[in-house]
Amino acid sequence: SAMEKRNCDVFAMAGKFGEIMTDAVSRLFSCAEADYAVMRHVTEWVYFIDALDDLDKDMKDGSYNPFKLLASSREELIENRSDYLESFITKQMKSVGSALRHFTEGTSRNVVILSTVLETIPTVTERVLKGEKSYRTPSLITRAMEIRGGYRFV
Repeated sequence: SAMEKRNCDVFAMAGKFGEIMTDAVSRLFSCAEADYAVMRHVTEWVYFIDALDDLDKDMKDGSYNPFKLLASSREELIENRSDYLESFITKQMKSVGSALRHFTEGTSRNVVILSTVLETIPTVTERVLKGEKSYRTPSLITRAMEIRGGYRFV
């Protein structure tokens, strides 16, 4: 809330969201550093892509969105500030790159993690950038987690 009042940019907001989420998980589970690095990347990306996807709605509703400082619509942001969006995505891929080498074994857990980072995130990002509707069926990662864990997301 304090960061929103200060109109922090998406880098700061996503970073704080990633920090909070990773800290919460670390209090519940003991994970390797590579796990935390991937968690941080995924949660920062979730903040970024949600803010991008919600920009038009947030403009209409008057809700906070860090992208409002750069453009008045998702389309305008993509058209005029693609450099800004690309810099966020590039920073994210650089930060997670070294952690991914720890997930090369063919275990189902590693396949899910690599699929999330290397397939789901780019696919969803592309769909949001193109203004396409989200998938109607659960994502690959959600389906895999439901199958492996025996629980359902609602």
